[in-house]
Amino acid sequence: MYSVKFRYGLLGVLFALAAEPASLAAAAAESTTSLLLHKKEHVMQLYAQKRYAKANALIETILPSIKDKIERSELHFYRAYCSYYEKNYVVASNQFGLFVKQYPFDARIEEALFMQGYALAHVRVDTYLDQDTTYNAMHRLERYLAKYPTGNYVQQATHSLQKLQDRLLKKEFEAARLYVRLGYYRAAVVSLTHFKENHPESLFHGQVLAFLVHCYTQLAKHASNETNKKEQIDAVEQFSSQLRHYVQAKCTPDLGPNRKDKTNKKGIFTLPRP
Repeated sequence: MYSVKFRYGLLGVLFALAAEPASLAAAAAESTTSLLLHKKEHVMQLYAQKRYAKANALIETILPSIKDKIERSELHFYRAYCSYYEKNYVVASNQFGLFVKQYPFDARIEEALFMQGYALAHVRVDTYLDQDTTYNAMHRLERYLAKYPTGNYVQQATHSLQKLQDRLLKKEFEAARLYVRLGYYRAAVVSLTHFKENHPESLFHGQVLAFLVHCYTQLAKHASNETNKKEQIDAVEQFSSQLRHYVQAKCTPDLGPNRKDKTNKKGIFTLPRP
């Protein structure tokens, strides 16, 4: 009898010992879940307080432990916006792009696709530098517009595209202007004429005309013969006439200042300097 009771008692102890690790694991899992929930709430608080760097750092620590796809997508989305507001535009663009790939059926997919291009459009690229970033931003914004032609961010995307195109236009104009500065007037004429023909309504139209007048005047001064000199003088008169008409049009009150131009407060056109 004693032996039987002992065996049953021993079995009870063994069962209790076997059950203890399971209960400890469950308690540990519950504690981890509670801790992650607390950290996630803290992320939202930091984000609401615009403490984006701290929110981003906290997201990086808890993301590897989040298994739920919905919760992971939310943190990825916040992380991308944190990078954007921290002005890490290239990083933000890549993170929004990753979101688009990882969560193609998420409700925020349109916004993420737009932000992928919009963030990159904020990268400042000097006109004398390579414009790969500008072209990439344009490509991503055009991709958004193609997929969501009536989307929520069409106006912003279109405006950003225009600014990026103006940036490329300025680079092209500055390249032509450099020839003028260096005194390579024939090369300047070719470049300026090409610019004028391709962009007749650009913001730089008046400056292009003024530079053409300047270049042909210089070429006329150094003409090799009378025939060549007459050709240069004819070109000076032609572009001077176009410049006068341009200035008059800009100074006409009922036309209104539809675009930025090189006119002063009195409406008088100011000639650009090479």
